[in-house]
Amino acid sequence: WQGLCVGRDIGLALRAWQAAADSGYAPAECEIGRIHLRDGAVKADPVKASNYLTRAASKGDARAQALLAEAFESGRLGSVDIAKAVDLYTRSAAAGDASAMRGLARLYREGRGVARDGARALALLTQSAEAHDAQAQYELGLVYTDSDLVPQDYAQCVHWYERSAAQGHRGAINNLADKLEHGLGVAQDLQRA
Repeated sequence: WQGLCVGRDIGLALRAWQAAADSGYAPAECEIGRIHLRDGAVKADPVKASNYLTRAASKGDARAQALLAEAFESGRLGSVDIAKAVDLYTRSAAAGDASAMRGLARLYREGRGVARDGARALALLTQSAEAHDAQAQYELGLVYTDSDLVPQDYAQCVHWYERSAAQGHRGAINNLADKLEHGLGVAQDLQRA
């Protein structure tokens, strides 16, 4: 798939994952489901995506649970089902999936499918960021810049933008440059900005 140590061969990778998924291997079912969520290596197929992700999620695959939760939240599988999204995000987050923690944090912050709980949202987003999720780190930077969850703290904002930017997150890189340019939470450094 990635061409590491061997030549990149998408077709061979798909056949290998398909064989592993057909044998009931949950991580392969998750990969095949993920591939069918969006157009790319194959044409998006919500039915196949749902089938494979559901099989993997029922076996406790945290990544599949998180992907399925996001699909139910967004309606990518045909309809929005926030109750299913909350359940799947909760199970996946409990298993340590950082993207599920971030998704569940969003639902708690917005009060969608759960009672609005800013403290719980902040705790989940922080857990996700500490688990090296670049998007969560970026979002935490935004929270410390301007939100109703915490008092404004540019030093914390810069801390999280730097961690996210180190992973190549474009939004974090842009926002970090802004903080460096204006000396907010960090010494002004026009050269670095």
